[in-house]
Amino acid sequence: MSYQKDRGNTAAGPSLRPFRAGLAFGFFNAVTWQIALGTPLVLLAERLGASTLQVGLLFSFVFLMTPVQVFSTTLLPRFGFKRVMLAGWGLRSLFLIAPIGLALTDLDDPQPWKINLLIVAMFLFCLLRAVGNAAFVPWLYSILPEKVRGRYFATDQIFSGISGLLTLLTASVLFYLLGESTAFFWQFTLAFAGALLCWWALSRLQDGPLPQTIGLRRIFRDSPRFCFRAGRFRQFLVLSVLFAVCSAPVAPFCAYYLQSMTPFQSAQIVLFTMVQFSGTIACALILRGIVDRFGARPFLRLAVGFQVVVALAWVVMLQAGAPWVWGLAGAYFLLGVAASCWINGTLNYLPTLTSEDNRPLMVSVFGAVTAFLGGLSPIVLGVFLRNGDTGSAMNVTGFQAFFVVVILVHSALFFALARLRQQGVEQVPIFLTSGAGLRPSRAFSFLINTVLPSNRRKPPGDPGTK
Repeated sequence: MSYQKDRGNTAAGPSLRPFRAGLAFGFFNAVTWQIALGTPLVLLAERLGASTLQVGLLFSFVFLMTPVQVFSTTLLPRFGFKRVMLAGWGLRSLFLIAPIGLALTDLDDPQPWKINLLIVAMFLFCLLRAVGNAAFVPWLYSILPEKVRGRYFATDQIFSGISGLLTLLTASVLFYLLGESTAFFWQFTLAFAGALLCWWALSRLQDGPLPQTIGLRRIFRDSPRFCFRAGRFRQFLVLSVLFAVCSAPVAPFCAYYLQSMTPFQSAQIVLFTMVQFSGTIACALILRGIVDRFGARPFLRLAVGFQVVVALAWVVMLQAGAPWVWGLAGAYFLLGVAASCWINGTLNYLPTLTSEDNRPLMVSVFGAVTAFLGGLSPIVLGVFLRNGDTGSAMNVTGFQAFFVVVILVHSALFFALARLRQQGVEQVPIFLTSGAGLRPSRAFSFLINTVLPSNRRKPPGDPGTK
């Protein structure tokens, strides 16, 4: 046995050494998405004079690009995983230059062209991200040995979690130490550097064998049947869409409200996001050991229960007219716990609704429908919350009404979820959990991968060989 082969195996199974570049990608990617797709983006948009509608658009682009991700799977058999991923992830990085430049402008002088430039740049960023994202999880699944997948994705979540928390902490410190314009400049420069390092890490990963993509004809033929045919799949799809529609607008508009309508500073708002992220991680660590034992239904009901508590807290604080720090910290923490409960419950329950032959397409349809319709809700709410002008202000009465609707819908969901049937607990394929527990609001984009395993045999000695 050669030295090289010895380095690739340990007593515990295959080594992660050949896949360290993938773990590095997860670490650097968390830097980018925490800033470019998270609270710092919302805060920058508000300072540039964005209306609630424009904030809704910015936050929804990542969801609305899910059809692009589905159709991009047709590129994989022709170009391969690596080339598609490198092209999408490399080109998307260029559009982070726009927010870097906008941060250097006078933030106290909002001009329409500034927010319009940010919207166009982030639209193209999310478009190219969707093209590349079609390749990522299937690529990993094609090269990782079966015995190493669980260890790899658990390690990936640890790396991504550490990176996400450090990024949020850095963003908050920058707001405390620097002026807002300078802080935004360094934050988005950090996101740009993270994106470049992502590309470098991806370039060091081996490519996988060319996959078989499910044909577009089958997608258009079978997808409506899966969605509209009576059965457990449609039942859970409807419940999940309702949850997504009520949940997706909460994070961006809470941050927008705190920035535009309260004395809270940007650094404090980022810290609240850090509390939310901590709640997600803490809950995911607990659920990993018990969700398979108790099944999905208790955790799905806990998710909507926590959402009701969060909405009630916001109604009380909005009615009082002065949100308090500990109330906000508790609401943000429970928001992260609720999101983690829902995505982990969903990943546990969804495979029990699908047959082996139809699972790739059915799971993809579920992710696409849920993410797309959930992504429309921030846009609709943004129209509803406009304060009659194009400036950065919010209709607070409308915001309160939104949370009342959330309470009513989630209360109904709590009782509807009690009717779910799960005859046994079937663990989700491990590759679907990559990063999902750490960013639940975008987790369903991981499900949109309409590809099948390749028929081509890997050469002997390939690290991806089982």
